[in-house]
Amino acid sequence: FYTQATNSPIRSLTSATPALLTINQSVASSLLDTKMTGAFGLVKGGTGTLIVSNVTSTTTGNMIVSNGTLVVAIANSLGFSTNVVVGGGTLELRTSDGIANSASLSIAGSGIVKIGAGLTETVARLFINGTQQQKGTYGITASAPDHPDDTHFSGGGLINVLQNPPIVP
Repeated sequence: FYTQATNSPIRSLTSATPALLTINQSVASSLLDTKMTGAFGLVKGGTGTLIVSNVTSTTTGNMIVSNGTLVVAIANSLGFSTNVVVGGGTLELRTSDGIANSASLSIAGSGIVKIGAGLTETVARLFINGTQQQKGTYGITASAPDHPDDTHFSGGGLINVLQNPPIVP
């Protein structure tokens, strides 16, 4: 559901029930400057780059990168989504508050998370290829994280993971 209030520059994508908008664009770069609310989610497909530079979003829907690059350009771009999946392509973080601190970040297959130099993005849980990772910081070796990983991360920033996997007796 798309709305734009009269005389307002703010456009909004919303759904009361879980719904995913799939954007399969192959253009070099496109801009999504729309507020996302409700249970609205997004799937980034295609080989191009989609830049999310919207007003503060409050969506709780899933955010999925399956191909190309999804750029998170401003704080709270992905709202309160607690499920961010990078199953292919690249999630590029240009702000340290683009993902909710309560979110699970999952990286699988050829997925890469690129964190801007000097930034630290906090998430509750990190899964790599389906396995929950230990708490601490993650990033490329050169960024001096607790857990270096030059396969699933790029850029000079860090992902700070708050929770360890549950202990199984």
